[in-house]
Amino acid sequence: MRIGILTFHRASNYGAVLQAYALQSAIRKLQPDCEIIDYRNETMEAANHVFYIMSKKAGPKHILAALLNAPLRFYRKMEFQSFRKRQLMLSEVIHPENKSRCDELFDLLVVGSDQVWNDTITGFDKMFFLDIIKNNKKKYSYAASFGFHDIPALLTKEYKDLLASFSWLSVREESGRQIINKLLKRDVLVHVDPTFLLGSDEWERLCLPVKKKGKYILIYSINKNINLIDFAKSLSKQKNLPIIYLLMDITSMKKYPGMKFAFSPSPQKFISLIKDADTVVTNSFHGTAFSVIFRKNFYVEVDYGDKYNDRIDSLLGNLNLRSRIITQPQFRLEEPVIDWEETCTLLDAYRENSIEYLKSITMGAESDNNRYQSRQEVSL
Repeated sequence: MRIGILTFHRASNYGAVLQAYALQSAIRKLQPDCEIIDYRNETMEAANHVFYIMSKKAGPKHILAALLNAPLRFYRKMEFQSFRKRQLMLSEVIHPENKSRCDELFDLLVVGSDQVWNDTITGFDKMFFLDIIKNNKKKYSYAASFGFHDIPALLTKEYKDLLASFSWLSVREESGRQIINKLLKRDVLVHVDPTFLLGSDEWERLCLPVKKKGKYILIYSINKNINLIDFAKSLSKQKNLPIIYLLMDITSMKKYPGMKFAFSPSPQKFISLIKDADTVVTNSFHGTAFSVIFRKNFYVEVDYGDKYNDRIDSLLGNLNLRSRIITQPQFRLEEPVIDWEETCTLLDAYRENSIEYLKSITMGAESDNNRYQSRQEVSL
């Protein structure tokens, strides 16, 4: 059986490429003939451009910042391209014009993980719903995400028709399950982000060393932050440790005096920076995920003022780790102790459930799917 995975593998984003690597690795243990579909979505290709400016109403400051950041963006793009070339097994290049090739190339297709069903990110590209696949029995999702709580009213019917065509639906968040239940009134499974499908030893083998001296606190921030920086500074004073800021924007350096910076490291070095940190302070889902995988002391900001990160909150809740949420700069002087035995027991159960689902769909047997569905409980 030849399996194709459709996801966001071309984004210069750590979570995107590492979850793609993890899902392919997990499926290849079950069915070796598995490729990531090398699909070129126009909206995402534009966002990944070296001179990309998010706002169409950008002023001179935005344009200047884009020019100053272009060399770093180019370096990051090359690092991620190298990772894809060395670590991912890719199909032939697929464009919107020839996407029907996927029906010929693969016996089974899996969409996910990441926010593949977020219309804003993809430009509502129907390819991420496998609209070109004629046989619905070939269509599955794994830990797919919407990235929102409610489908835009004008797109409700299209979402309903597209999602109804999948043989089985697996999402990453409880909110995704609720969206589909509301639309289709059908059962939906909730499974772990693919990064959790691999153990810490498997991730460690992927690491590349980073030059650094002694212990440090790592900041990885990809969202607007409220208390995260001030909290990390307070923690730095308390623990008498330097801060390394994983920085993706060279023009932001002046905002964080007194810190050391890691400028757009490769995905392998990103993993290493988390693995070797004394403490991780983040507002990223995958920053949180890898902190759990490597059993790091970590703290997470989930409230960004105008937005609340339900994905991280749900993950922490399922693992009994909500004590790691930052609520204010002087969050806590005495650090709560993480019960890693309890956390890993919970995570192992969720991981096993998710792997059982992958086993079931990769065997391609509808009867096995029926037996699987009848005995499963909603997981992480």
